[in-house]
Amino acid sequence: MTGVTLVTAVAAAALAACGATGAARVGNDRAERVDPIPRDNATRAAYAGTDACVGCHADLVSALGHSPMHNMTRPLGAAHPETAVKSPWPSAFRFHGDEARFETKDGERRMVLGAQTYQLTKIIGGRVREDFVGIELGADGRPRAGAEERVLPVSWRIEAKEWRYKGYSVMTPERRTLHEGAVWRTTCLGCHNTMPLLDGELGGIAGRKARTPAPWPDRMLPEDERRTLQTRDADTLAQWVRAAEVRDARFGEQDLVELGIGCEACHQGSRAHAADPGNVAARPSFTPRGAPYAWNEPLLAGKANPAAVAVDRVCDRCHQVLFSAYEWTWEGGTRTHSPGGSTINSGEARDLLLGGCRGQLTCTACHDPHRGSSKARLAELATPAGNPVCTGCHTKLASETALKAHAHHDPNGQGGSCIACHMPQKNMGLDGRLTRYHRIGSPSDPGRVLLDRPMECALCHPGSTTRSLVETTERWYRRTYDRPALEALYGDLDQPMLLSTLERGKPHEKAVAMDRLGEARDPRAVPLLDAELGDPAREPYPLIRQYARDALHRIQPGRELPSIDAAGDRTGAPARGDHDTGED
Repeated sequence: MTGVTLVTAVAAAALAACGATGAARVGNDRAERVDPIPRDNATRAAYAGTDACVGCHADLVSALGHSPMHNMTRPLGAAHPETAVKSPWPSAFRFHGDEARFETKDGERRMVLGAQTYQLTKIIGGRVREDFVGIELGADGRPRAGAEERVLPVSWRIEAKEWRYKGYSVMTPERRTLHEGAVWRTTCLGCHNTMPLLDGELGGIAGRKARTPAPWPDRMLPEDERRTLQTRDADTLAQWVRAAEVRDARFGEQDLVELGIGCEACHQGSRAHAADPGNVAARPSFTPRGAPYAWNEPLLAGKANPAAVAVDRVCDRCHQVLFSAYEWTWEGGTRTHSPGGSTINSGEARDLLLGGCRGQLTCTACHDPHRGSSKARLAELATPAGNPVCTGCHTKLASETALKAHAHHDPNGQGGSCIACHMPQKNMGLDGRLTRYHRIGSPSDPGRVLLDRPMECALCHPGSTTRSLVETTERWYRRTYDRPALEALYGDLDQPMLLSTLERGKPHEKAVAMDRLGEARDPRAVPLLDAELGDPAREPYPLIRQYARDALHRIQPGRELPSIDAAGDRTGAPARGDHDTGED
């Protein structure tokens, strides 16, 4: 499916008629039901579906329909021949002693794992990789009674044109076998589709972890930055929660507003607005409206911009996760104790709320949620041409003279980019390269210099020693850093900082060093990279071995290298673990 299905002229006329009578049709699959229009924007009945937005916002809906975000989840099967699939069929993927075969029968795509055959029902992603959801078939070729849709263990990496074990896109230890993954409706469903606001916030309202697969983002924020519930009508709220908890027990596709990210995934229930566009009181809202509850927002206690906070809170509902069970975070934090910034993709909005621009800068200042942001546009933002995003607030740094004094670099060169220094590339992205860290702060912050490896200056200066980078930073920014603490991190301060990080760092820190050393084509890194790629006892995470392999490819392009999962057949490789949640 390449885009949102646009309503026909007849349907648009019917929608206009509904607006005149004060009733609206709800959802694409509920077109025959006409109910009174609710006053809230949080309950399931308050949602109209993306097609209801076409009459007034055709250009935006069309753009959204072709964006990676909307097409995050697409249906597969003979009934959906328009769904674009980039992975090859038929083909096969061998993983140690197992094999996955990809077949097509009667227009239905199938994945065969040993004796089990799965009919593929959905495809997730499509910009960087494709993941698959399927349901197990019985001997009669039909879905097995009681079978759940499962996330399947093999992904197609689009740019690399290769199949990969799905779990190896996150910090998951080595596996020995291919096996079905988690139940789709309890994992991927919540963030990759459009669900009612009430169901998404149930965990926060009820004060417990809901089964509905919509993670409550505040749990991953410091305690003093978490929102608190404000009850406006206790009896009505109790009724709402009881109704939501009935769905919560078995929340599934039938409870979604629509597959994929639709308009109301961000703008919330807009059925009343679609029925009466001129009614100012019914305009879409990023926050609960007409509901028996609200949220007390601690960020607004300072000088935060309420509109910016509302937008960023929408984004952080999904872009806030710390994937898998990997414990370490940036700033020397851990997942279970004072977590710092995330080390891998999809934590960007949460990281923004942790940083220095929280409550002022919106995600949409850089990212277009309707059309998606091109690589060229994002690359431009990380040059001096992108500085107006920052100097709109930091006006004193807008001139070349002020920027040069602040950055100590050529204001027209790479060192004159605000984003290059304050949002460095140090997080592991889906495409196997580094992506930007969204916890905006200074590379001279003591927490970053003394608790993380490498210093962020090393990302642009890969051959520099630890001592030279530290002394330069101290001189420029009038800082002093504890030498014993630095020696504990790096050992010999006269060695190149990235090589010391590769030798002594935590896995996510090593990934940064690998990427930068590979980009620099530094041959001194080859022995350390070989050790990371070839020894599972030294490096149990295949994702980190992928970074080592990619770095070796750049340094020694003609060399034949082993697969990142080749170590799994060796003695001592960890077996399948309980922490493989499918959160990737």
